[in-house]
Amino acid sequence: MEKTTKLAVYQKICQSFVESDVLLRSTRTCLGTPERSYYFRQAFARSIAFNSLMQYAFAVVDRSPERFIFNTRTGQMVSSDFRLGYSNQGFLEPAALPFRMSRNLQELLGPLLLQGLFVPSMGVAAAALDARKDILPSLLCLLLRDDIVHWYISKSSARSDSKTRDLERQLMDRVQKNTSLTKRRLAECVPTVDDEPKEKEGTDGATSKQKSGLIDERTRELLKTSMDPEKLCMMPNSYQPWL
Repeated sequence: MEKTTKLAVYQKICQSFVESDVLLRSTRTCLGTPERSYYFRQAFARSIAFNSLMQYAFAVVDRSPERFIFNTRTGQMVSSDFRLGYSNQGFLEPAALPFRMSRNLQELLGPLLLQGLFVPSMGVAAAALDARKDILPSLLCLLLRDDIVHWYISKSSARSDSKTRDLERQLMDRVQKNTSLTKRRLAECVPTVDDEPKEKEGTDGATSKQKSGLIDERTRELLKTSMDPEKLCMMPNSYQPWL
């Protein structure tokens, strides 16, 4: 009942109050010519593809519109606040939506760029990171260690250096599990040609093995999930899923 009601409200807002081409019209006005708009959208598609991969791999939270900044001259996009989502136990907690791909972003990119450039760019970025298996685990471990230590310290009183080092040792098991999750999420977005079943993560965080019909099937599934109105409508108001 709650989901049905939220979906009806979401659809009403989309139909009556918030247009899906606000961002598209704004960028066209700012850029001026069709040529500049075309090149901007191509650059933006590549940039948001990498950003979306990071959102998914690191379980990023607070992906409200004001957290996204893009340069209308270059099409490059950054997130002003890149916070990882932890459970109370300090483990990365999978989000309901893999990444933000709400209506105005869909309209700005259009179906051709979404399927023809966004999806391949996301796969290429994942493949580039996965190819550096010699250094990637160490870098992820270092990054995730510093982030979770900062997360724990922010929830408690100030600590001395010795206590901080003790905390790092206590959190090492969580860091290793979070690193494994991030590595697996990056690896599953890598385009592959394989007759063997491929391991995939479900919406509940569980993994299963299924045969893939497309080399980038997993990335396309994540995109489809991120655009699903039934999932968008369940996001909190601060997410502003109707935009």
